[in-house]
Amino acid sequence: MAKRRPSAEGFQLPKKTIVPEAEAARFTGEQPVRESKLRRAELGERLTIYLPPELAKDLRLRCVTERRSVSDGVTEAVHTWLRVAM
Repeated sequence: MAKRRPSAEGFQLPKKTIVPEAEAARFTGEQPVRESKLRRAELGERLTIYLPPELAKDLRLRCVTERRSVSDGVTEAVHTWLRVAM
């Protein structure tokens, strides 16, 4: 019978360590995930819109900066446009 090597016996996993989210975020350099500032209570109607690529990019960046969804940004823009148009 062949002699068993220690590596053939397997290994033990380290014990599970629970790290608070804020400490983990500090370790990884990431900010903790927060909810959006604006949540709508009602569901909306789905529309498909086409924007020029640069405008779409600017919209996404602005929404990320303000922690809002693109739908919220477009909704606010359309509300403003409709108020001015009337």
